[in-house]
Amino acid sequence: MRLPAVIIAVAAILAVGCTKDAAVPRQLAFPRLETYDTTYIETVGATMPLSVNASAQTEIRDGGRWVDVYYPLYHGKLSLTIIGDSVLSALDNRIERMGRNLGDFYAEQTDVNTPDGVTGIMLTTTAECVTPVQFVATDRRRFVVSGSFSFDSAIEKAKADSVAPLVTAVAHDVIHMIKSLK
Repeated sequence: MRLPAVIIAVAAILAVGCTKDAAVPRQLAFPRLETYDTTYIETVGATMPLSVNASAQTEIRDGGRWVDVYYPLYHGKLSLTIIGDSVLSALDNRIERMGRNLGDFYAEQTDVNTPDGVTGIMLTTTAECVTPVQFVATDRRRFVVSGSFSFDSAIEKAKADSVAPLVTAVAHDVIHMIKSLK
């Protein structure tokens, strides 16, 4: 009687040992999204110096009050507004606008304070939002700089977790920009 039990045990061990799980490549994978180096330059022609990513392309409009920072690799742009009058009412307006742009989506807030007296608020969201990065910065006397990043139509339908590295890269650029304001 012990012999059939031993034979069954050996057969089971051999059966388990003979199966082979070969690694099979997945048919569908998410592409690795490359990001720009963190090298910065100052814009020329804006009403105040702004430190932007050197790999991005800038366009200055309306006498230097509007700056568009294009990220061709990311298929998006960071649109900036520089306000030099009615600073406190402009600040309130920009904060309200950030809330409206966000809608019902959850956002993470990052507060930035510089030794030069500039304070900034940046909101980033992982939701599939048109403006995943928004910010406002001011010294409360001379200027308010605000802006939002948006993807163009080629990538805006992508899932938020797929473009998260790009949103993170732009958020780092925005923090650097706020910290360089004087």
